[in-house]
Amino acid sequence: MAKCDALAATRNWIASGFAGGDVDHIVPGHGPVVTKAYLDVQIGFIYEWIGAVATGVAKGWSQEECIAKINFKSRYPVDIGQDESMDYIQRTNVIKCYRYITEPQSSLR
Repeated sequence: MAKCDALAATRNWIASGFAGGDVDHIVPGHGPVVTKAYLDVQIGFIYEWIGAVATGVAKGWSQEECIAKINFKSRYPVDIGQDESMDYIQRTNVIKCYRYITEPQSSLR
């Protein structure tokens, strides 16, 4: 089975047409129920992550430097009671974006 992660899954989901499907609300795996209009916000958030890491890569930062210097904690907090997950989320998002940008054969493409 092909490797799957959040960036690839989101890209495939959007491309499949479901994102524009006949739904009024979306029940995510975490967070509040949202309307279909919120997808644009979430897609923007993913591109912000990719952009921040791309800027780091352009500055010559290593993956570890990107992990240390890129921080979205204050802008996009986790759900109540999940604060202990934020460092993992930050690290994982940077790693996935870094690979997406720097590895041409990445399964994220």
